[in-house]
Amino acid sequence: MALVHYCPACREEFRPDIETCSDCGGTLVPHDDAAPPPHDDGEADGPEALEGDLATVVRVDRALYLDPLIERLAGNHVLARVDRHGNEFSLVVAAAELGSVRELLADLLPAVPDLQGHVPDGHPEGFDPEAGAYTTCPACNEPLRGHAECPACGLALGAPEEEGGA
Repeated sequence: MALVHYCPACREEFRPDIETCSDCGGTLVPHDDAAPPPHDDGEADGPEALEGDLATVVRVDRALYLDPLIERLAGNHVLARVDRHGNEFSLVVAAAELGSVRELLADLLPAVPDLQGHVPDGHPEGFDPEAGAYTTCPACNEPLRGHAECPACGLALGAPEEEGGA
């Protein structure tokens, strides 16, 4: 019987050579493909187990940054899940537990590269979510007028434009 890897958060199976879940970025665990996937009684049955008002603890651009946080929460029997929004990943908990979760993770959160300027319940000032770009510079509040670099302070806010060749 061949071993396969299994994501405890998403309950998905992967080939044995894959070590990270492509859906949530969690660490996969090996299990026998002939047996049902491991499931601990009393733990969440998946993302649908976390219901009601939810709050974002942190939002990152790589799910692997959330691994130490998820491990700490799981070790303390705190229900959480990872939501994917395009190229961003959010660690989500029950809103009523947000304060205690932040206390529990206080020593780990400073090491997590939170998306700069991200406000979990909204968008940073000067950011237009529909356009997916800043309208004013987050450093000096100068209007950007469609530029990828702030004309006042020079802060680069996007990928550099390709230079045309002759």
